[in-house]
Amino acid sequence: MQDEIRDTPMPGRYYDDFQLGEVIRHALGRTLTEMDNVLFSALTMNTQPLHINEDYAQKHSEFGRRIVNGIFTLGLAVGITVPDLTGGHPGGEPGL
Repeated sequence: MQDEIRDTPMPGRYYDDFQLGEVIRHALGRTLTEMDNVLFSALTMNTQPLHINEDYAQKHSEFGRRIVNGIFTLGLAVGITVPDLTGGHPGGEPGL
């Protein structure tokens, strides 16, 4: 089965409107930097050394360097999809 690739906005889609294997390209994108990760971890008081301590992460991470905070990644993914999925309406509801 070949994945469908969607390049057009789709505001107001419900969960059931998505297809398994569907690939959605968003107009927005973002390069994450080490400083973004360190600042997010500091702002959220996440002191996990795998996120903020390069020396520790080199010795204890399977990747050999700091890893990006998962909640930061989730927040970015949600933020990038807002214009496409909600049409920019607060809460995704046109009536709000």
